[in-house]
Amino acid sequence: MLLTAQRLLIAMLAAWDIRPTRGPRRKIALRLLPVALAALVSTAIPGLLLSSEDDKSPWPDMAVVASLEAAPLEIVSPVAGSTGLAIFDPYATPGTFTKGQLHVHSTWSFDGWTSLPPGELADEYRRLGYGFIVVTDHNVVAYTADRNRDASFVAIPGFESTSDSGHITALFANSPANPELSAQERIDAITGGGGMAVLGHPGWRIGYSDADMRNLRGFSAVEIYNGMTMSQNDRLRANIEKWHQALNAKGPTNPIYAVAVDDAHEPRFRDTGWVAAKLGSISAAAVRQALRSGAFYASNGPSFSRIGVLDGAIAAASPEAETIRFIDQDLNVVSEGPPSLASYRPSERDRFIRIEAIAANGTTAWSQPFWLG
Repeated sequence: MLLTAQRLLIAMLAAWDIRPTRGPRRKIALRLLPVALAALVSTAIPGLLLSSEDDKSPWPDMAVVASLEAAPLEIVSPVAGSTGLAIFDPYATPGTFTKGQLHVHSTWSFDGWTSLPPGELADEYRRLGYGFIVVTDHNVVAYTADRNRDASFVAIPGFESTSDSGHITALFANSPANPELSAQERIDAITGGGGMAVLGHPGWRIGYSDADMRNLRGFSAVEIYNGMTMSQNDRLRANIEKWHQALNAKGPTNPIYAVAVDDAHEPRFRDTGWVAAKLGSISAAAVRQALRSGAFYASNGPSFSRIGVLDGAIAAASPEAETIRFIDQDLNVVSEGPPSLASYRPSERDRFIRIEAIAANGTTAWSQPFWLG
């Protein structure tokens, strides 16, 4: 039985005793353990992510995926910068950037009456050039698994946990959390079931305070751009400030990533915000690996044709941008350069650096933080 094989594999992995690197880089190594395991699952044993024939669920067993993340595995250390600082490059992994949507509503949502049924909505995003999608209806998991017909597109289960205590997007989730629970309890329920929790539109009228960003535990990312709620530029600034609050409070051992989404309930909002994940293959396991390790960027327009560490400096290029900016932990623009290729050599005063590629019309691509140590 396939489920028996899953349990045997988990037991074998848990019995391994491969120690991560010692010294100041140990914490970063430990944080990347789930990435290495996700890569193992996606390349060596993809069949283990599928339900057995006698399992009625059409989705991967996310609890099994989550349990695999507990086993230690040795990984590569950060890149050494030219100033002697170690630079953690979240993009130092093979693959191709693939466009994905992490928050969109079908007719299964109570306010999605002008949208499309879940399967047709997945087909529409495939037509728009997306490689993966999570249909996130309010407090219900929509059925889109039948759209996973080939290796060019994957639909991933999820939902939007909708409550007056905040909206939380659940990725890789097979069943909804009770919306009457507190935000922390709903995060715990999502992650306890093998899912990933993303805080939705924190600067909106139903959002999150600065204290929430610092004190809530277990969420993986925050929506800095949400196409449906971004009617004002000051809301974008507020979202980014809240993201920095979380980054500075939680640090590199518990990183919080930035996502952009369209949150489309109707056609006019589709394709207004998205992520691009660096994938070796288009599969649920590969997407999960990228989202857990930060090997993706958020955008509402430009793309990055190149991003990473080059000759000891953090560097990026964007064909659609007008300028590229490097921003530190205090939201200071520490350097700016041309879109053909811009770079910045971090100093000892920098805790992390992130990149923005800004187009002439103001649309932006946002990188994940490059942590320094």
